[in-house]
Amino acid sequence: MTDSIKSTIMCRDGLSSDEADRLIEEAQAELEAAMANCCSLDTAEEIIADYFGLEPDYLMELLP
Repeated sequence: MTDSIKSTIMCRDGLSSDEADRLIEEAQAELEAAMANCCSLDTAEEIIADYFGLEPDYLMELLP
C-alpha cells in the first residue's frame, strides 16, 4: 500500500501538517478546474507530478 500524499510529502520534504494540507488543497483546486474543462488523464497526472513529484498512483487520492 502506498502512503498518503500528505505523509509522503511531510516526511520527504519536511513540511508541516498545515503546509502539506495547503499544498494538497491547491493541487485539488487545480485538478477540479482542469476536470471542469474536460482535461485528459495526462493533464491530471502532470498536476500530481508538478505539485508533489509523485507518480500517478496518487491521483485517486485527489479526485473528488
